[in-house]
Amino acid sequence: AVLPSQALQVRRFTEDSAPPTLLRFDLNLNTSMLTLSFSEFVNGGSLDISAISLHDSQTPSISIKLSDGIITDTKVNSAYHIQLSARDVLLIKNSSAIATKQANTF
Repeated sequence: AVLPSQALQVRRFTEDSAPPTLLRFDLNLNTSMLTLSFSEFVNGGSLDISAISLHDSQTPSISIKLSDGIITDTKVNSAYHIQLSARDVLLIKNSSAIATKQANTF
């Protein structure tokens, strides 16, 4: 640890101006788990599950908007596991157009 009296002033500071992007996601309906992997570290406490939608690849207007869930770790990380709500899992499982196979889950 560096004592405050020995700390150095930063000479050049460049603010992060590019937002993180979603690189991939994994959906496991057996465990009700959605895993999101980002391009950089993000604050898990800032993730808004209700802003996430799953879409059909052929008809993007067909979608399921997630309502709730639990982020299992809210520390700053580049990947997050979200325990989906029972309601959302039921909606996804009852859909014939979304998450029935890899090709129609976006």
